[in-house]
Amino acid sequence: MQVSFEGRGARWSGAAEIAERTETDKHQPWSLKVASGADTAEGTMLVTDLAASAADEQAKSTGEEVDVILGRAFSRAMVAELGLRPLGSGFRFVVDHRWVVGY
Repeated sequence: MQVSFEGRGARWSGAAEIAERTETDKHQPWSLKVASGADTAEGTMLVTDLAASAADEQAKSTGEEVDVILGRAFSRAMVAELGLRPLGSGFRFVVDHRWVVGY
């Protein structure tokens, strides 16, 4: 899935793909790699079960693909995090249902 967002004066874009969920994972991990010019960052987005359900429900009601909805949620979460700190590799952000449905 493609992801793009703006934060800290830079435009970021990249891709996310679902990762294997282990027995110890509380949330579904997705690997995310993004770049802005020469800067790159790799990390993990952790999608809660409630967020996944909200994305499924929204997809059914709007006809959008679940990946498009989750990509938008990832972008929202990344913009919020960039408001707090610079983006660096190794990030781990939780994506809950609020990022899916918007505030």
